[in-house]
Amino acid sequence: LLAMRQLSQHAKIVVLTVLGAASFAVGAWLAVTDLTAGFYLLPARIWELVIGGLIALGAFPTITNARLREALCWLALVVIFAGMVLIRPTWPFPVPFALAPAGGAALLLAYAPGTYVASMLSWRPLRWIGLISYSLYLWHRPIIAFYLTGRSWVMTPSDTAILIAMSFGAATVSYLL
Repeated sequence: LLAMRQLSQHAKIVVLTVLGAASFAVGAWLAVTDLTAGFYLLPARIWELVIGGLIALGAFPTITNARLREALCWLALVVIFAGMVLIRPTWPFPVPFALAPAGGAALLLAYAPGTYVASMLSWRPLRWIGLISYSLYLWHRPIIAFYLTGRSWVMTPSDTAILIAMSFGAATVSYLL
């Protein structure tokens, strides 16, 4: 990014687009050859960050039609929630299936300001989840791993509820401290 600071806006968009496409291709290759590497290694995940960079650079088209922007935002929410429900742990991730939640998030970032969806997403409880989201991201996996130590890897709904509560509790404490 520092190397690109002297480039024009258009050139930055082109560089990021090429970088994102290359990263997505690496992710697609790793989805077939080494799924674990594809999930954990940055070269296969940069494309997700590039989407945000492209939004910040204004690469997404400007849409002035309020109804269209509102519809796109509702579509984005549907796509994100569909991904949460439909994507299975056995499916290759992040490529191609992270494209749905990443694309939905991109639509929200690009078009939500001034929409009903934006006002809904700014409700205090949802903002709180946003504030602790990074702590939640960091804590959830170790909590799940420790919880499942010596237990069956098949989780019941009560296991899931306990893990969600523990993750939110740890994330809240971590955020506050």
